[in-house]
Amino acid sequence: MAPGKIAKMPIGVREDGMTARFWVGRAATLVALLALGGCGADSGGVSVGPPELSEVPVLKTADNLVLPLDAYVLSGDERVVVNRAEAALAEDCLRRFGISEKLPNFSSAQGPSEGRYARRYGLLDMALATANGYRPAKEEASTESDIQQRPTLSAEAVTVYTGRGPSHVNGKVVPQGGCQGEAREKLDDGPSRARAGSLVELLDKQANDSAEDDKRTRDAMLRWGECMAKAGFHYKDVWGPNGDPAWRETTEPSSEEISIARADVACKHEVNLVGVWHAVEVAYQNQAIKQNREKLDAERMRLTGTVELARDVLKERHPER
Repeated sequence: MAPGKIAKMPIGVREDGMTARFWVGRAATLVALLALGGCGADSGGVSVGPPELSEVPVLKTADNLVLPLDAYVLSGDERVVVNRAEAALAEDCLRRFGISEKLPNFSSAQGPSEGRYARRYGLLDMALATANGYRPAKEEASTESDIQQRPTLSAEAVTVYTGRGPSHVNGKVVPQGGCQGEAREKLDDGPSRARAGSLVELLDKQANDSAEDDKRTRDAMLRWGECMAKAGFHYKDVWGPNGDPAWRETTEPSSEEISIARADVACKHEVNLVGVWHAVEVAYQNQAIKQNREKLDAERMRLTGTVELARDVLKERHPER
């Protein structure tokens, strides 16, 4: 790549690989929140400036990275419990229609092999940069094929499970939202939960955007850029090399991609870009939590209730699951 080149992301692809479809969904979420009336951040009409930082950690890995708003969503283990209970209740519902097929058994937390926040601030793992450039870990990619190999439900089971089809099957009325909707309603994990979860998503995005635009992050990004320039690579921010369209032209990373990825990670380490960036985002999330404490605490209580209900379902109905 020639010095001075600034890589551009392909249209419809965010810097962390999320598609335009995802962000259209988030835009729709924001519109819905506004329509509901005041579910966004509430500063009480007072102008809120950049929050102070408590400390800036030295971060050379994204392993075990956490953010304050994580407390207001289901953890990986909690989500597994809720998913398993939902599957158990949905199977009870399916049996009422004479359908004995089994839904997937959610026995362990599932997610990207690199970790939840592995690429939140761009590539940070030198081993991955050396092996894969900017591409996902190979074991993560293989997870998709594993999912595709799972047994599929019959057309009748899908109709009753999703509620998308005839209103009556085998002489019985299909519940609104199908057996999945019925199960979620019993666990109090339905539309009201989705709206509350959307508040957390909105606050998360606001804090993430504010952190990236914050002068302290931008100053650290400038130092990263100066470090990259010394290595012969010129980018305005970390998303430039991360989303270079040239990387999509080959199935395996080129030597150029690997060289740039390694320099990217080394420069992040040298100037502690991710340590600063993460500290700034933590501060913005804490600020958002303070401004929305009542709504968020109510959501955490509801989540706790859902998990307790789910555990009761698994204990009483399907102790083996």
